[in-house]
Amino acid sequence: MRIVTWLTNRDVPCFRFGPHHAERLEQARTDHSVRICQDVEEFVQALPEADIALVWRFQQEWFPLAPKLNWIATPAAGRDYFQVSPPRGVRITYGTFHGQIMAETALGMMLASARGLLKTLGTQGLGAWPRADLAGVMRTLRGGHVVILGFGHIGEWVGRLAKPVGVRLTGVRRTPGPPPDYFDQEDRVLPVSDLEVVLPEADHLVLTLPGGPA
Repeated sequence: MRIVTWLTNRDVPCFRFGPHHAERLEQARTDHSVRICQDVEEFVQALPEADIALVWRFQQEWFPLAPKLNWIATPAAGRDYFQVSPPRGVRITYGTFHGQIMAETALGMMLASARGLLKTLGTQGLGAWPRADLAGVMRTLRGGHVVILGFGHIGEWVGRLAKPVGVRLTGVRRTPGPPPDYFDQEDRVLPVSDLEVVLPEADHLVLTLPGGPA
């Protein structure tokens, strides 16, 4: 099968698909070959040979150019990248690796807020000791209540990294399901209709929501 890739980014190296990535794919799937495209023109030209397209974006008018296409795969997590209706037999899949990375950022920000690190950054270089300024705002993350609005794959990773610190977790999602395996008896998953009830109890509110008007 033929994989046609168009994953380029001028500024961020890890957003670019290069020859070493193609080599790893071909080693893992010896029945696949990879063609790397550097721009939209080259990608569109390569579509007739594509069984799989690995891209950041795809246009509706490109489907007739790709009669063999059966899979569009994107590293992006956001569903707003693809405003298309694929024909029968073509599936679209999204990246699921972002949760671990974004969860570290969210946990870092919660710790920085609770421990006053954000407030002290400006005074540290001045040799000041902002004890009085921090007295009213510093607290421990341990024992706090973290509410995660948008408890999908990314939200669950935020909870997974935060739980060992000793917090209580509430995940809020459109369609509540069973709690993840790291939850204990004090943690819960609630529907969006309960958000106004749980917000007054929150020490930290983490928003892991998809893009779009909703």
